[in-house]
Amino acid sequence: MFEQISINDVLRFTKEMKGILIDLRSKEEYRQGHIKGAISLPFEQIEQDGLPYGTNQTIVLYCEYGIRSMRMSKKLFEEGYLVVNTIGGLNQYSGQLERGE
Repeated sequence: MFEQISINDVLRFTKEMKGILIDLRSKEEYRQGHIKGAISLPFEQIEQDGLPYGTNQTIVLYCEYGIRSMRMSKKLFEEGYLVVNTIGGLNQYSGQLERGE
């Protein structure tokens, strides 16, 4: 099974593991506020086009409430990715958010 971490540990974990932090929310939600260093790849886009990263890279996923990230974590894990899911979502994140693209 894939690893799970607290949404509030995401920056430290991503830095330590040299992971790719992916925001699964819509582009509009991302523009309204996202975790520093996160890449916007909406859930639906990954479902349609796949993930543009190799299975040897650590992928850290988050969304607004943790539901989309859990579903995508299961899918990517089954496809052989090194995936980490955040417990809780951005709504529980206590750090500062960046706005815009």
